[in-house]
Amino acid sequence: MNTYKLRFGIVLALAFVIGLLFAAVPGGSVSAATKTVCSSGCDYTTIQAAVTGATAGDTITVAAGTYNETVTVNKSLTITLADSVVVNGATSCFAISADNVTVNTASNGGAKCKPGSTSNGIAVTATNGTRIIGLEVDGTTPSAGDGINVANTVQSILIQDNYIHGFTGDGVEFAGTPAGTVVIKGNLIAGNSGIGINAGATTLDATYNSWGDAAAPTVGLTGGSEVSTNVDADPWTHVALSMAPSGTSTSGQVLVGTDQITFTVSANLVNVQAADVTFNYDSAKLTYVSATEGAVFGSEATDEVVTQSAGTVNFRGSSSSGMKTTSGSVTLFTVTFSGAATAFDSALTVTESNEGFAMAPAGPSTNIYAYALPTYAVDVVAYPTLAQSGVGGPFIKNIADTFTVTTTNPSTGGVFPSVTLKLTFTTANTTDLALTYGGGTGVSLTDNGSTVSGLVSVTLPTAGNNVVTNFEITYSVVGTVPVTVELLDLTPDPDDLLATTGSIDAAIYDNLTVTGTISMQGRWYRGAVPVRFEVGLLGFGPYTSTSTDVFGSTNFSFTNVGDDTYVFTTNQPRYLNVTVSLAKSYNVTVGDLVLTSLELKGGNADWSNDTIDVADASTVGTDYGKSSGFTDVDSDVNFDGKVNIFDLAMVGGNFNLTSATAYASWTP
Repeated sequence: MNTYKLRFGIVLALAFVIGLLFAAVPGGSVSAATKTVCSSGCDYTTIQAAVTGATAGDTITVAAGTYNETVTVNKSLTITLADSVVVNGATSCFAISADNVTVNTASNGGAKCKPGSTSNGIAVTATNGTRIIGLEVDGTTPSAGDGINVANTVQSILIQDNYIHGFTGDGVEFAGTPAGTVVIKGNLIAGNSGIGINAGATTLDATYNSWGDAAAPTVGLTGGSEVSTNVDADPWTHVALSMAPSGTSTSGQVLVGTDQITFTVSANLVNVQAADVTFNYDSAKLTYVSATEGAVFGSEATDEVVTQSAGTVNFRGSSSSGMKTTSGSVTLFTVTFSGAATAFDSALTVTESNEGFAMAPAGPSTNIYAYALPTYAVDVVAYPTLAQSGVGGPFIKNIADTFTVTTTNPSTGGVFPSVTLKLTFTTANTTDLALTYGGGTGVSLTDNGSTVSGLVSVTLPTAGNNVVTNFEITYSVVGTVPVTVELLDLTPDPDDLLATTGSIDAAIYDNLTVTGTISMQGRWYRGAVPVRFEVGLLGFGPYTSTSTDVFGSTNFSFTNVGDDTYVFTTNQPRYLNVTVSLAKSYNVTVGDLVLTSLELKGGNADWSNDTIDVADASTVGTDYGKSSGFTDVDSDVNFDGKVNIFDLAMVGGNFNLTSATAYASWTP
């Protein structure tokens, strides 16, 4: 479990004097010196070397870093550990045998002691003036010893503002009998298998410490008890903070943009005078919107204050009416963000501030460590998108046609467990249309007065994927019907709009007409060219053959044509034809089309193939000079009733021409 500290500020004046109890040894004629320790550029590179080189009364300052050593302190010294110092002891981190030794930290909990697996965290055999202040003493290796072990009959010792946890032995063990002044205040002693503080038969004051629980400290000689018999631990303190998101359909997820997520920071407090808490976030990923105090410490404006700067939201509250104890967890403050930029697992933390304060007893410490201080990760995700094909038509009245809607979850998208497509038809009645999807499932339509709407459940795919929903619609009206498709998140109330196509005008016609003109090369009488206009490139479709006007017009016309892709073909004897293999297709998307004019090339007397060749010349040559009534009918290429020079001229002029080459440049 990650345990952080919560430091609190002093409201009441402190009047407890301890200076005389822990006075340093008189310096004599030699001034005290300061020795520095760091990895390079300091007086020493190890703490032990600095202790060995120091004189009683000196101060040793240790820079941030990891020091793998057991430090034996056998002279009166002050050792100050910077934040982020870790002392990994082969046995104990510190073995203190001299009187008047202080081991402290730059800020409470900022430095850590991690002893060897069979050792005490800090071993004290001195009898006077030992001061251990502000360390995290961590036995989670695990260590089979005690957090702090005091072996002899101690006369004076101060154990203050430490976090001692994870030991299979006791948190603090007095192996000897304390005979003098013992001050144990402001510590968090929790998660040890033995007793939190074991004083044997000695009466000991351990009030205003935290034990990892809001309940009263347990008293006894069994493992897991907070204190042994004769140790007074009442009153005690407790701070446990928690964080929970709300306001979005998926916990810990917010959409980039205007979507908002709110985090509630709650506190379970025992004997807390005031609090100073900072909420940390990535301002490049989240945009601060607002914060609200929870009125735990008071309702006046000065009782609780929230301030915000880039990346932090700071809460400060203090009570002028005494220490606060809550009944369970209560809201300390809330903070609301919107998504600034897509990101996954953007970290959120709640930390103590360096200048904080909490309880106000008349004693040396007002510190309270937070036993539970949360972290959280939020995903800032992109909105899904919608794309449509064919919603605008054109449609033919009473003829079923199709359109599709594609729902895409981008690669930076999130998780939405319950979404639906909502189709809205404006200026329509439920009798104006029939709608199905997915191969025939009917959509129940609701008449909303000026609109008709229908809902279709879909499953939003995982990020980076899409899903296509196929619709079939039949309109029984003519004109324009505005259509809007929306993707809705059904989890919140009201529903949240995730994506929309916007309003698209669907055009519905009584019929859709395709017209064009076809002429035949060299023919004095024109008309009656067989023409087909069919769905699909294979020529299969609902529209049968038509022809140009048999009375001489070269025009043709197709009616009731729907929105689709069609292939155009001809089947005129004695001419090269536009065949299916040429794939002369046209995508019909608007009404009343006029196709490009076409002239068919003549001379294909033997028109079983699509090439004007020797077989065609032979057919015409054999019947040359005859009237069409006395010849092969196909010899009269231009249909003038005679096989003559005009027929030979077309064969010769178009010799070796094929359908593919003749109509290569023609498109419908």
